[in-house]
Amino acid sequence: MRFKIFFLFLFFIYPSFLYPHVNHYNKIKSIEMDVYRNGNKIGYNKYIFTNKNGFLIVKNETYFVAKIIGVNFFSINGFSTETYKSGKLVKYNSKTIQNKKNKYNNLILDEKEKIYHIKGSSFKGAAPSNAVLGNWWNHNILQSEVIISPISGS
Repeated sequence: MRFKIFFLFLFFIYPSFLYPHVNHYNKIKSIEMDVYRNGNKIGYNKYIFTNKNGFLIVKNETYFVAKIIGVNFFSINGFSTETYKSGKLVKYNSKTIQNKKNKYNNLILDEKEKIYHIKGSSFKGAAPSNAVLGNWWNHNILQSEVIISPISGS
């Protein structure tokens, strides 16, 4: 009997504590990361978390340039805003310049139809409401079957 209780705890209850939801980020104010290549700082990625009127708002700024032999090999300069209500992504907007190309993603949740309407530089259409936005700070990207590109909407 003890083994059954332990088994129940181990496989059903304990894992829920290991995988927090978006609401568990309520007390985090920011996540800041420097981007390095060959030991040299080439940029940064910053997330600012704000709770406002029942919404969790996540603002992101990303900038880095990777060079090979002095030539820009890969570059990103982007800004985005994620808006969550009760732990659910309800709106997302981003503008990014990636390798001198303008990219964007504007996403909004249609709660009635339970889908996301996406207008992005690489994709225009719908995605299921269980899709996750593929940002670095959100651990749910590891568990989701559908991931939406934060840069282009694809």
